[in-house]
Amino acid sequence: MTNNWNKDLKKGFSFVRNGKDEDYKNTNKRYEKAYKYLNDAYKKLIKSDPKNNFQLAELSLWKGISLNENLDIKNEIKRNDRAIKEYEKGMEHLKKLKEDEIRLIMSLNNSLGVAYHHKDFSHIPEISYKYYKKAYNIYKKNKDDKKIKEIMKKVEYNSGFKYKL
Repeated sequence: MTNNWNKDLKKGFSFVRNGKDEDYKNTNKRYEKAYKYLNDAYKKLIKSDPKNNFQLAELSLWKGISLNENLDIKNEIKRNDRAIKEYEKGMEHLKKLKEDEIRLIMSLNNSLGVAYHHKDFSHIPEISYKYYKKAYNIYKKNKDDKKIKEIMKKVEYNSGFKYKL
């Protein structure tokens, strides 16, 4: 069963971040395809290994991204509410872990900030800044981690605020 969900995860991830398409560009319905594969992977994993909370959280993150970046879903509020539910589900899985998975937590906080922001592009709401700040606080404690630095660059871009890197 593991290979089945893992194959779906890889396929879904490849549609979200295949390196050829721009973010927020739904070329050949790639975001719908990504969500389908990632959702299938999640369902299979929850049946086969329901305590694999790290992987379930990661799947929730990518399912949320596939919704958040899919501008073909025209209603920003519904699109981002669905993404927020996925991100929050990911956070719930992370709470069940014994060790702190800071990179995923930081990514989820950044993505929550983006989703709340994208519900209304007219301004960045306070709740978005709250999540960006949580991501920044993780960065401050882990400045030497290369992946954390990469995530922080995205937080800066998304928040519109330059932090002291």
